[in-house]
Amino acid sequence: RGENHRCAPAIVRRSAAVISYNEERFTKNIRPAIVDGKERTEDNDAFRLFVGTTVGEEARETAQTIRRWHDEAGIAYRDIGVL
Repeated sequence: RGENHRCAPAIVRRSAAVISYNEERFTKNIRPAIVDGKERTEDNDAFRLFVGTTVGEEARETAQTIRRWHDEAGIAYRDIGVL
């Protein structure tokens, strides 16, 4: 229990770290799923944090990153999320 089969390991780990700060949550160990004895392949660019000095800077960086993921990695726009 607690295995995440939907997200890349980087996203699972970082999400679990953020969730751990919520003191009112139910305690649950969330970890990447192991399939055939191996952890899912890590995609180092699957999760990216950028904090700009202005909203415009953040918007430009976000748009550039999404275009790069789409154009260079072939990721469909519908598979990209921005939080």
